[in-house]
Amino acid sequence: MKSRWIFASVVVAGLLLAAPSDAEHYRWTAKTGTYPAAMTVKAKKTTTVAALVRLQRPQHVQARSGRIPPVEETIYTVHAKLLLYRLESDGDHHVVLQDLVTDSTLISEIPDPTQVADDSPWKAQIEQARRIFESRFHPTSSRRDGGRIPITVEGVGFFDKRHDATGAAGNGIELHPVLWIHVGS
Repeated sequence: MKSRWIFASVVVAGLLLAAPSDAEHYRWTAKTGTYPAAMTVKAKKTTTVAALVRLQRPQHVQARSGRIPPVEETIYTVHAKLLLYRLESDGDHHVVLQDLVTDSTLISEIPDPTQVADDSPWKAQIEQARRIFESRFHPTSSRRDGGRIPITVEGVGFFDKRHDATGAAGNGIELHPVLWIHVGS
């Protein structure tokens, strides 16, 4: 009986260590859909980078906030220009999108699929988006110029903490995670 308890404890500990937690990465479970409220993300909308950066930021976004309606319960499709990209220390591909008309920018993130829990409803889409991006680009820890080529990104709205990341929108809006990507017009 004791050996089964030890085995079960080791298995549970391994599962907990497999994917980052909200304590390790800001709102990680919301970013990757590894919580029950992910199923509330159903709305789809085509918009622009400029429209997203004009959205009002909610007042009480905290590290443990679940998805914040209606913005974070919507999958947005954005046609933009690829401004720059890089590989973040957490394994995400940090992809900066620029509006087609204005200078507005926002960050979209393609998580490292190995860090996304298997129960995320978005895991397969994240894996595919990552493969598509990596087939064309080779992110490193150094910032890379995207050449302002046309790109279409589909991702879930997400209010990240405000930080001075290159390309970050003033309201903290991101597309995180990216679920689909198409490079070119």
